[in-house]
Amino acid sequence: HGAGITVKMITGDHPVTAEAIGRQLGLLQHAQHAMQGRDLDGLSEMQLQDAVMSTNVFARVAPEHKIALVQALQAQRHVVAMTGDGVNDAPALKRADIGVAMGITGTAVSKEAAKVVLMDDNFASIAAAVEEGRRVYDNLVRSLAFVLPTNLGLACTLSIAMFFFPTVSVDGVNELLMAMSPSQTLWINLVASVTLSIPLAFEVLEANAMKRMPRPPDEPVFSGFVVTRLILVAVLMSAGACSLFLWEYFRIVGAEPVTAARHAFALAEAQSICVTSITFTQVFYLLNC
Repeated sequence: HGAGITVKMITGDHPVTAEAIGRQLGLLQHAQHAMQGRDLDGLSEMQLQDAVMSTNVFARVAPEHKIALVQALQAQRHVVAMTGDGVNDAPALKRADIGVAMGITGTAVSKEAAKVVLMDDNFASIAAAVEEGRRVYDNLVRSLAFVLPTNLGLACTLSIAMFFFPTVSVDGVNELLMAMSPSQTLWINLVASVTLSIPLAFEVLEANAMKRMPRPPDEPVFSGFVVTRLILVAVLMSAGACSLFLWEYFRIVGAEPVTAARHAFALAEAQSICVTSITFTQVFYLLNC
């Protein structure tokens, strides 16, 4: 028991044997007893759900009882992982959210019905797989929370420059100010963003990851938190980059008529500051992620 995870033992063995093993595993207290398959017959759906939540050890069960217990847990929105090695376990392995078969002692039928096969028949491998799965999922969310806002911020910066930046008269010719040159845009996309996002893939597992409650199966990857980050970071990045560009450009050119040389110098300076601000925003946000 822990982090919303409950272990149930469902076996076809004699109740005395099941109770002895259940007590060794800590699934039964001294006053508790195993429930037999015949006790499940005739129970209503609600009674079966109460039984599966209040009892940890079931003995003398048939394959149909195993399926009923799995369905009772699923009806209460539990994610059910079922382990087994025999032919009589195959239906329940198939019905469970995650069927786990034994690779050494398991029958061919149980392996075919299961989604996961333990090649070493060691239940510790299940915990290790869950641990790695949580690390991968957390890093996936982190990567999305980093890549999407920073790319949207870059797109917003280019769009704002294209549609809202003023045109300047350079030696009598009107020119549109661009926040970044094409090569600088490629540099951010192909070098800076990719290089900065690589560490997120190798982020180690958080210390309390295995103590967290399992997330709901229907929980979207794009949670409200990620969407809020997406909008907030994109707005801050584009606003900062565009503001710094305009401030630097007009600080250099001043109020005098803009010559081609002064325009080229001011544009290079302003674009450099714009790119630098975007890159440093990405670095700061990476550490935040």
